[in-house]
Amino acid sequence: MDDEWDEYADLIAKEKNQDKENPPRAYNDPSMSGIALELRGWWSGIKDGSIKFIHGLPLLREFVPAYIPGHVIVISGYTSAGKSQLLSQLIAWTAGVQEASTLVFSLEDSRLEKNISLISCVTETVHRKRMLLGDIDGYQDEIDRAIEHMSFWPLKIYDDVYRISEMEKLIIEHKPKIVVLDYIQNVTSNGQGIYERMSEAALFVFMLAQKYGVTFFVASQIDNQAAREESNAFISLKGAGELAAIAHTVIHLKKGRDNDNRHEVQIYIKKNKAFGSCGEMKAEFNEHWTKIIGVNNGKCNP
Repeated sequence: MDDEWDEYADLIAKEKNQDKENPPRAYNDPSMSGIALELRGWWSGIKDGSIKFIHGLPLLREFVPAYIPGHVIVISGYTSAGKSQLLSQLIAWTAGVQEASTLVFSLEDSRLEKNISLISCVTETVHRKRMLLGDIDGYQDEIDRAIEHMSFWPLKIYDDVYRISEMEKLIIEHKPKIVVLDYIQNVTSNGQGIYERMSEAALFVFMLAQKYGVTFFVASQIDNQAAREESNAFISLKGAGELAAIAHTVIHLKKGRDNDNRHEVQIYIKKNKAFGSCGEMKAEFNEHWTKIIGVNNGKCNP
């Protein structure tokens, strides 16, 4: 009996020590009056300019007019559908035009390749393949101007960070407004298999967006079965369903595969919880294959 009491006393002592090591968490005010006060502060901040929106990429502004802190935007598509190209345009827009601090975790391309994609996007005429092979004679001035311009961007690119915990440390360090993850299927975690890893990664991405008030752009492959069926009726991201569930917006790209339409890109807005408007739009790669542009009544839009 004494032994049982001793074990019980030890258990209580351990719990007390744990409470000291892990003090109670301070929650946000959950009351309706507290939430209303925060909402009024949000509106006041927009009115007086202390809260400034990062305007959406012109190509997609009809569906996503602004990037809201805490939101997760997923860009999906089969291999070579144009995901990385669209992300390069988004990065060039947020960091280069909107001058918003942007942090990129490139889990597929090296930082050199990502930089090449950005240079290609900025010049609009120099193809990535040409720069990868060093075939830049006659284009050096254009490239130099792009590099000089980009050197002033508030942009950091990491190609050697694969764990969400490391990403969080760098978000704390750099304090970005925009975070880009390309692409989420390469995130490493403690989960076993693609479904557990994607479930864990999706929930952490959502938590980081909310906790630090950043807009997260996440590139994702689609489910192989959906790719074979080429269905656009539902969201079919590769891995667990949590990624589609936590996303505020899901943008799906489908590229033409035949020689006569291989430059065409169909853009589907499959989910748009924040702004409500879903739909599709026609787009295409420009003549130099350096940018995706919208097609509206035969006219091209940036």
